[in-house]
Amino acid sequence: MQFAFQSERASTSYARLRTLAVAHALRLQQNGVNRGSVVAVGLTNLVANICVVLGCALLGSRWVHATKAAINSTFLNITHVIRDQPSRPPTGARALRWDASWTQIPKTQNKFRFPGFAAPSDAWMIAQSSGTTGTVKFIPITASGVLERLAYPFDLDMNERPVGASLSQPLSVISLFAILRILVRGGTILVGRDFAFFAKYGANYITGSPTQLDALCRRYTQNDDKKICSVAVAGGISTPRLYEALFERFEVVRNVYSSSEAGVASSKLITPATMSDGSAGPAAEAVSIEIVDSNGALMASGEKGLVRLRAPGQSVQYIGDAETTKTAFLDGWFYPGDIGYLSAAGELHVSGRANDQLNFGGIKVNAEAIDEVVQAVAGVVDGICFLQSQFRMVDELAVVICQQPETDTRQIAAEIRKAIAEKFGPSRVPKRIYVSEKVLRNENGKPTRHLAADAVKGLEPIA
Repeated sequence: MQFAFQSERASTSYARLRTLAVAHALRLQQNGVNRGSVVAVGLTNLVANICVVLGCALLGSRWVHATKAAINSTFLNITHVIRDQPSRPPTGARALRWDASWTQIPKTQNKFRFPGFAAPSDAWMIAQSSGTTGTVKFIPITASGVLERLAYPFDLDMNERPVGASLSQPLSVISLFAILRILVRGGTILVGRDFAFFAKYGANYITGSPTQLDALCRRYTQNDDKKICSVAVAGGISTPRLYEALFERFEVVRNVYSSSEAGVASSKLITPATMSDGSAGPAAEAVSIEIVDSNGALMASGEKGLVRLRAPGQSVQYIGDAETTKTAFLDGWFYPGDIGYLSAAGELHVSGRANDQLNFGGIKVNAEAIDEVVQAVAGVVDGICFLQSQFRMVDELAVVICQQPETDTRQIAAEIRKAIAEKFGPSRVPKRIYVSEKVLRNENGKPTRHLAADAVKGLEPIA
């Protein structure tokens, strides 16, 4: 029997998944969910989350991950909130409590009909941007757009069933589409977090952000001597140190450049020879990528500018944010806010984000470039840079790191300062370096720099 979901303690067959999806759709329908509904979904069980959103598809309704930002929004018009714990819904919305009864089709219900979407252009899901700057954007993805995004291939033989997992939160765009692509191809979703578990159940495909994959590799032991076929790294810059760890554990390593708004735009197979070239690869099939200046004029190969792209299944707006929509979606192009260039061979090189430039004392710093240097220092598990102003009432560069156990904190700090000075000059050396148990990141693994200054309050910087 082929399983749709597999954990250490339970498995779900495709026949059972079909029953579960229908049962959840019926329960939603009984509670008034229809084509005009917006359902906020916030369950702790992966299979239950997937069944609710599949139920929404059967009913033609929208859904959104029930984050704090979504619940507090004034323009999403949420009609239902479904959780497995008591909750307080927004004004005008109905709270639904999920329990085991949702998994059964009522015995009295032997006939049912679901309306589906009125048109392919109807939105099915409302994705949420990373919110790294403190402002979350809400992105409608249409029913037809979902189908377009599911067409992205695996690094597997066409006759091989994908067996794998996403390390991101299950309702994030990265994770959800990884799960749906596996299910559409008749594969198995592994519900776990450890390399040994993935190897035990025959995983051949894993996806996650650099931070999530780094954590996975650190949970690897020498007893886990089996390699997994393929890994896709998405959502941030990867260091040579991480790539080397991935080469030890995966046969194929692919770096993916994608966004919630447009899906996968480009990708590149990474080898020891190419892991330091900084390329995100050529444009994916049917995707166009250009580099332009601030006026929209095309830049020559090798010249840095703003990245813009056009992709199948691309969104065309942000809900409730007309001003940002005007600048991000222009003349059929999506501007993700990245700075980069195209090589003569047509490969995209991303050097940072336009809104992730830290400016202190008139000095501009590309934050992701600083992060990359920090994370490459021996002994650093994770680290990001950010701005502080509470000491001198002016912005000053600081760094917060997590370090490996039993490593010399002061030596690591000295190596960080040395590495940054050598690459960017003494003016970019951070004033303070902190050690914390974790670096704050969102569900896609991207740093939330705007929260870092508050997060390190009470910590003493490394001398």
